[in-house]
Parts: sequence; structure tokens; C-alpha cells
Amino acid sequence: MKMRAMEQFRKQYAAPRALPHTGYDRWVAKANNAALGAFAAYDQWVPAFEALFAHQAKGNASGAAWPPFLMPCASSQRCPNPSAPKPCAR
Repeated sequence: MKMRAMEQFRKQYAAPRALPHTGYDRWVAKANNAALGAFAAYDQWVPAFEALFAHQAKGNASGAAWPPFLMPCASSQRCPNPSAPKPCAR
């Protein structure tokens, strides 16, 4: 099943594109379950990071939410268990 899914992924990637971009060809050719798992892990946390950014931007007239947003995100990188949402749940 995984092999069929990877074949389908590569076929869809190779389908004619509007712009000729070959920058990912080598990665797609060697992509495996572990490589795709990194994207799944990233995608899982996007809504939490968007919510944190919106929370940090609230009440900030200039909209400069990056410094307060980045502080809890940086601290999450130092956690013994990086999947634990505690630092970003503030």
C-alpha cells in the first residue's frame, strides 16, 4: 500500500506543471515514509502556531507580534519532549 501511495505521489509530482520547476525532483525521487512524516509533524502544529501568533498580536496596535511569538516557540525547541505543547499553550 505504501509503495502504491509513493508511486501515485511521484506520478502527480511529475504531471505537467504550469512552471518548469525542477528544484524538488531529487528529493521527490528519494522521498520515503520518514521524509513525508516530517511534513505531517509540521502540518499538525500549524493551527497551534497560528493561534499563538494571533494571541500575541491581540492588543498590539503595531501588529508586531513576532518577538512575543518567537519566545515561547524558541523555548519549545529546548524541551526534552518537543511534541509537548506546553510552551506554546500559554
